[in-house]
Amino acid sequence: MTVREATQLDFEAVYKLLARLNNTSLSKTDWKKITEVNFNAAHNHYGYVLEVDNKLLGFIGTIFSERLVNGEVKKFCNTHSWIVDPSVKMGGMALLLKVLRLKDHVITNFTASEGPFKIFKSLKFNEVAYKNYKILPVQGAKGLVKFEIEKVTDKNAVKLLSPQDLKLYNDHRDFKNAQFLYLKADNLDCFIISKKRSYVPNVFNKVSVLKKSIQNRLTLAEIHYISNPDVFFKSYSNTSNALKICRKLGWSIGILIADRFIPEDSTVKKKYYPRKRPYVYRHAENDELIDTLYSEFFILNF
Repeated sequence: MTVREATQLDFEAVYKLLARLNNTSLSKTDWKKITEVNFNAAHNHYGYVLEVDNKLLGFIGTIFSERLVNGEVKKFCNTHSWIVDPSVKMGGMALLLKVLRLKDHVITNFTASEGPFKIFKSLKFNEVAYKNYKILPVQGAKGLVKFEIEKVTDKNAVKLLSPQDLKLYNDHRDFKNAQFLYLKADNLDCFIISKKRSYVPNVFNKVSVLKKSIQNRLTLAEIHYISNPDVFFKSYSNTSNALKICRKLGWSIGILIADRFIPEDSTVKKKYYPRKRPYVYRHAENDELIDTLYSEFFILNF
């Protein structure tokens, strides 16, 4: 039994394993994208494979990145798509242990199902405590009235963004459904990275014909990164401003965001929205470093 870095030559065998995950929304072409992304980190391979008798029987995906946090470069390894052939079930731990040896990296996982989640917890991974909220633009009259709002593009990114945020923009600008927004109020500004996400109100879920007709038209902007939540939510608490923000975010009908990014003194009207699978991490003192950039949410458009 051997665990080694995955190479481009391994993809056909890796894909045969990934196809068992029963994610019918992802094609072979979609899965190939995980082999093509390189964020210029020290590690540039896309995962680890498990070989037994020259047969590739296991895989765990990795997405490496490096970010400047409080003046210090932090290394991250986001894991995803952990799968092994049933004949070598115990080999799965060998794959995960290979990742855990990266003690100088913050290791994350955002899409673990129930079984892997229990394993992560048993290995002393920490869970990010959060609740998702849907925030529609119908708010009130309070909040910042004078502020600038611009969609960030290749033409204005250098002018608007700090060097750190410019790197985030450049690393994510080509992903499907990615959205970038810049807000400024007085001398404070805010950079937002979100993804357009299909949204079907519960009332339409019971009528399949109606559901199909609107699922590609109604969207929420799911926020994955927000540099200055205070500026954003003080602006959004005004209905007029909120409508402008949603229009700039691809005519979304609202935003979806984790409560840990919402300031405690915020007055925005929000409604609980069931979260996705739990987020876990290891090798970080707390979850303040953890967001969902540089993850399968962007590469695989989850």
